[in-house]
Amino acid sequence: MMVEFASGSLKKEKEKIENEYIKLNKELIKSDINNIYNYINNKNAQSNELLKQKLKKEINTAHDIMTSIYDKYKNERTKEEIIEIMKTALENVRFNDGRGYFSIHTMEGVNVFHPIYKEFEGTLVLNRKDIYGDYPVRDAIAIAKSKTEGFFSWYYFKLKDKSKELKKLGIVKEFEPYNFIITTAEFEEDFENKVKNETIEYIKDIGDAEKDFIFIIDKDANFLLTRTKLVNVSDIEKENIFVKSYKELKNSNDKDKYFQYEHISKSEKISYLRKVEIYDWIIGTGFNLDKLNLKIKEKQEELEKEYDEHMYVTLIIAISMTILFLISSILVSRLLEKKFLIHKK
Repeated sequence: MMVEFASGSLKKEKEKIENEYIKLNKELIKSDINNIYNYINNKNAQSNELLKQKLKKEINTAHDIMTSIYDKYKNERTKEEIIEIMKTALENVRFNDGRGYFSIHTMEGVNVFHPIYKEFEGTLVLNRKDIYGDYPVRDAIAIAKSKTEGFFSWYYFKLKDKSKELKKLGIVKEFEPYNFIITTAEFEEDFENKVKNETIEYIKDIGDAEKDFIFIIDKDANFLLTRTKLVNVSDIEKENIFVKSYKELKNSNDKDKYFQYEHISKSEKISYLRKVEIYDWIIGTGFNLDKLNLKIKEKQEELEKEYDEHMYVTLIIAISMTILFLISSILVSRLLEKKFLIHKK
């Protein structure tokens, strides 16, 4: 009876541990992923402002260089000589991983300096327009005339890729001594990729050895972050529950999904996936059920130990009661025997 009671208690405890463990860890991994989701969205929201701050800082640097040269040589050199010194000073200035540079135009739209497209120098570029019919040089001049400096955007080819025009965010600043404008810009795609890489590095750095690793999958099913050697989801067997669950989420209107599957390490896992709409990513993490089995085993050993201790105490009490009963029986027996003898006399 006692064994049946212990077995029943163990079964109930096992179910309780399993339910609590799974529920708690589901909440924990969902919370982790949601925190990262919010971080990604916040960083992306701030990226446009960060790019503007970066461009503003760089254009001020160029303006300071030109102003310093002008102040130094204005009474010693001709305008043409001073402009050449300015061009030489700015020729090799680069930023944003070498993508950023400066160009100079007159207020009439003549290019004075361009370190990349030298063929533009000395030509009128006022009528150059992008694929959407915008005139970037005209826009820059208008901003400089009305506000002395400001931001504008247009579309243009990348230096090594003429297949498509991409959006650029630019800044213009007036250089009053010579009635020039200074401009610089950055392809928004390049800056976004920079932000993405910083985001991935941040997520990588916050990994916890005690927790399962966070993984990131891009729109082409490539693993941008993983602890495995996998490169693409297609590297996993098509019938794997992970692959099926990933595809189901990607092709649905749902924003997230839980599922249980066998990991490539052959351990059972429960994972949580969530879409990151702004980048068309899917991020996720999970937890192993091996630890659950370990906890159940620990609880089983604990209950068995309690049962053994209970049985030991019960046995001691039973023996003690038996001894007391025997002693009592002997005493009563002797007392009765004594009374019987007295009665007999």
